[in-house]
Amino acid sequence: MRCMGKGRKERCTPLTKSTVAVLKEWLGEPARRNTEMLFPSAKGSRLSADSVEDLLDKHVAVAGHTCPSLRKKRVTRHVLRHTAAMELLKAGVHSGVLPITHDFIATMMGTDRSTVSLAASVLQKKGIIDYVLGAVKIVSRRKLEKSACECYDVIQQCEDELGLR
Repeated sequence: MRCMGKGRKERCTPLTKSTVAVLKEWLGEPARRNTEMLFPSAKGSRLSADSVEDLLDKHVAVAGHTCPSLRKKRVTRHVLRHTAAMELLKAGVHSGVLPITHDFIATMMGTDRSTVSLAASVLQKKGIIDYVLGAVKIVSRRKLEKSACECYDVIQQCEDELGLR
C-alpha cells in the first residue's frame, strides 16, 4: 500500500492478506467525504496525530474488556507500528527481502535514521539480517524474535489470551 506520511513523504507498506480483505470491505462502505483518504476525519480531512491517539485510546479501552492485561499496557502508535512489523514477519514476509530504507524504518519505529543505521549494523554483525542498498533480508527469524523489544512478548501474550495463536 502506498500512502502519504509524515513530512509529505510517500510511504510503501506491505500488507497481509487479511488486512487487504478488511480494507476491501471498508472501501465498500457508504462513500466517505473524501475518497482520497482511507480514514478521513469527521470533517473529511486528514486525521491529526492527536486524533489518531484519541481513537487508539478509545479502542484500547474497549479491547481491554476482552483482554484484561491490555489495561496495564501503554499502547501507542509505536506499539502499533511494531505490531504491524511483527505481523508481516508472522505472515511470511520474513522469507524474502523487504525493500525498505533507513528513513522508512526510522519513521516506523519513531526514532531517527542514525539509530536505525546503528541497529541495522548490529543486527547484520550478529547474522540476523542482511542489509544492502535499502533492502533488508531477514536471515534468522528466531534470532530476530529473541532480539525484539518487550512489545513483542506483550503482543504474543495478548494473542494467547484471545486464542489467536
